Amino acid sequence: MASNPATAENLAQTIRRVAQKAHSEEDLRVGVEHALSATLQTLGVTATPEYEKTTLSGSADAVYGHVVIEYKRPGRLAEKGYPAKLGEQIARYLTDLAHSAGGPTKQAEALGKMIGVGLAVDAVPRGALVICKGGK
Repeated sequence: MASNPATAENLAQTIRRVAQKAHSEEDLRVGVEHALSATLQTLGVTATPEYEKTTLSGSADAVYGHVVIEYKRPGRLAEKGYPAKLGEQIARYLTDLAHSAGGPTKQAEALGKMIGVGLAVDAVPRGALVICKGGK
């Protein structure tokens, strides 16, 4: 699939607007999910997200194939040490999901293709997101 910088920038701008208007984690989730759906449709990508996907470590808010998204309540990322904790949480989800790929080699390959994103209402406008690359 070819990259489309304009579409990516439109998605980023939409997420920023959603975050500015959102008052709760749920407001953010609904707005971002709507924006992602529209963007994927524009790109001709078919995705069936799984919500509240249970893993060995907990429940991921949204899983789009190799992408895990965690939404957090306002103020959460401003708490001391929380961005690192969120990164660890997402990394555990990625590792848990990679286990379904098979043996250790397949798990490592799957993990290398995965990415996790943490979003909080008050963090998005400033660009303070937690992003985890699988295998790192």
